Amino acid sequence: MKTSKYSYLVMFGHICSDINQGALPALLPFLVIHRGYRYALVRQFDFRG
Repeated sequence: MKTSKYSYLVMFGHICSDINQGALPALLPFLVIHRGYRYALVRQFDFRG
């Protein structure tokens, strides 16, 4: 089976999306504590994805 370079690009994008989907909820407490953002504002980042 021959795969094109575009297939690899799509696969890489999908892997990045899956990794970041799990990383965002882990970063929310950091943004609230260290950056001083309100929790309600930070939760909007989680709902947009």
